[in-house]
Amino acid sequence: MQNFSARTRANNFCLEDLPFVLKYAHEKSTRVYITINTLIKNRELPELIKTLYFVDKLKADAVIFQDWAVFYIAKNLFPSLALHASTQMGIHNSTGANFAKKQGIKRVVLSREITKSELENIRKRSKTELELFVHGALCYSFSGECLFSSFIGSCSGNRGQCKQPCRRLYNDKFLFNLSDLQLLDYVQYLEEIGIDSLKIEGRMKSAEYVYNVVTAYKNRAESVQDFGREKTEYFFGEKLNKPIIDFPYTGELIGEITKVGKSTLELESKMELTEGLRIRILSKNGYDAKQFKINSDNLLTANSLHNLDTEITQSAEIGEKVFLVGQRDYKLKEKFHRTKFEFGYNSKISQRLFGKIRRTNPIERELFVKIDSPEWLRKVDLRNVDKLILDFDKISLWKLEIKGFLQNFVDKLIVELPTFISENSIVDYQNLVTKLYKSGIRNFACHKSQEELLLPGCVVYYQDPMMNDMAIKSLDSDNFFYPQEGEFENEYQNRNGIFPLHFTPKLFYSRCPIENFEEISVDQFTLKKQHRNGFTVIYPDKPVSILEEKNNLYQKGFRRFLLDLSFCKPSKNILNKLIREYAYPKEGISGYKFNFKRGLK
Repeated sequence: MQNFSARTRANNFCLEDLPFVLKYAHEKSTRVYITINTLIKNRELPELIKTLYFVDKLKADAVIFQDWAVFYIAKNLFPSLALHASTQMGIHNSTGANFAKKQGIKRVVLSREITKSELENIRKRSKTELELFVHGALCYSFSGECLFSSFIGSCSGNRGQCKQPCRRLYNDKFLFNLSDLQLLDYVQYLEEIGIDSLKIEGRMKSAEYVYNVVTAYKNRAESVQDFGREKTEYFFGEKLNKPIIDFPYTGELIGEITKVGKSTLELESKMELTEGLRIRILSKNGYDAKQFKINSDNLLTANSLHNLDTEITQSAEIGEKVFLVGQRDYKLKEKFHRTKFEFGYNSKISQRLFGKIRRTNPIERELFVKIDSPEWLRKVDLRNVDKLILDFDKISLWKLEIKGFLQNFVDKLIVELPTFISENSIVDYQNLVTKLYKSGIRNFACHKSQEELLLPGCVVYYQDPMMNDMAIKSLDSDNFFYPQEGEFENEYQNRNGIFPLHFTPKLFYSRCPIENFEEISVDQFTLKKQHRNGFTVIYPDKPVSILEEKNNLYQKGFRRFLLDLSFCKPSKNILNKLIREYAYPKEGISGYKFNFKRGLK
């Protein structure tokens, strides 16, 4: 749709298109799933409810969602609407899939990063429908976990605004630019093990791309012409075959510019240019691309040296590469028309839910401190904090002994589970949770889909991005964190959550290793890298700090705050300075401000 889609830059459908689209597809026995898979601000909730109302009335076959607000609204107002968990939700193991099943979610679109053996075990151990990406572009970061685009320019990938920073040059190299996924050789295998649906990327592609790729997969072809990037099987193959490539653009190289005239270009190519071809000329700087379509008016000759009459000659240069990006257009054979709705939508429909949301403030003030290394334990005076979050690697958690001063404050400890727990590591983490539970730890921070790993009596601090009050309502708990990419303008009614005042965000969180570098510069930021637990994390050189806003937030009703010391060298002086600034905030505290003041698109 034009709103709430992870591809807002695409030529998406509007509400008036839906009656025709659904009727046309259903007549051809084709299901239609609507993507409403972005994070949603509070002020957008009325429009979200209206959209779900029409989608339900028009009998769309399912909604693919990320934000728990969509789940909460659908369950309360539109219970017959089928729900699919988007890959943006980061479900990557059978525990998460079975949790989704219990919630009434019909299908789970799994993370792209899982391996073949992991998928086999997920299928064996889960009872819900499973959908797998098999073809298309790959993000460097786990879907739903990327904050890079949001950090450098407020354009959140979680809100469909991604500016694709992973396709850019850094230190004169394409450090994060991934090949395109292709699992064409595994179609029969996926069918045999019981995968219910194969997902092919198509929203930013041409109709020709959709036709060629779908036909290839449907017929189990040996190859497919999609004019995309180099191909990889990613983690599904036997080896991770260098998925990072040096060319970020799509298209098939067919020649280069040999001469530039006042109104013509000379293109040397062995390929015969014919009417209808779409070509792209890539500038030498690797960024600017000029695209146009060949027709009878601009094609002057047809041999190895082609003369093209085009308006782009002023910006073209000799030596620029030329790529074929498409061969023909596909157009709808039947007349397309838009339809006015006659379903009588009334805003009172939403009042049943909005009436349940009341302004709430916690009574007591709480300070949460987060550390990512056992070395910090000797630096933290637990008498000065209300909760201490332990974001340790698995080995450190196994070695953790709750004794001495830790035993006296065990009720203050919160153990954070990793965002990604592979299928083959589930038993390890179940045993780890049991070991920690026996040592007296009852508090855990994790995503909703991971709470199945915990034991009865455990308290969950939810890490799903809660950007609106409807999503918070779905938790039935006040133990949640406001999102790191949030903004002050997003007025919450529920102010019981934990507000991040100081933290270093994980801009990329990836399972894919990259070559070594000390640091990289992008725009006004400097970024660093960390390998941990088999994952690569890209983070800024200094933290986000909005400590000067604490008193303003307190006056608005927020009482629970987080100081996250991750990526910071353990130091008692740094911690004490931070706690002083928390207690007595003042203007001009150094640190990035992220989207809190500049706003989030």
